[in-house]
Amino acid sequence: MGVVTVVFTAAAAVVFAVAGVMKIAGHPMSLKTRDRLGVKPAQWRLIGVLELFGVAGALIGLAYRPLGIAALAGLTLLSIGALGFHLSKRDPLQEAAPAVLAFLVTTAALALQIATA
Repeated sequence: MGVVTVVFTAAAAVVFAVAGVMKIAGHPMSLKTRDRLGVKPAQWRLIGVLELFGVAGALIGLAYRPLGIAALAGLTLLSIGALGFHLSKRDPLQEAAPAVLAFLVTTAALALQIATA
């Protein structure tokens, strides 16, 4: 596995680890986003838990690639869902930027994992 693949996988893990912890811990900025998007509190925490499971899978996937591919695919789907919520609320790019970043980094990591499989 190449260095670029490891770097993008680690970057995706960091992005989603921060997002997941913020959701589970109830960080004020995260709660503001939750309320603006109209997501229920239990669903928001569940998304945070799924993000952390995805992080674990992506990192373990550096040693066992099939798990990494599955986890990164799941994180990519989560980021697509986030983008959908932002689009439905007509959020400006500034508000949707974290979801865009998550999508780009995770999609790149997934593509690299698949390409080097």
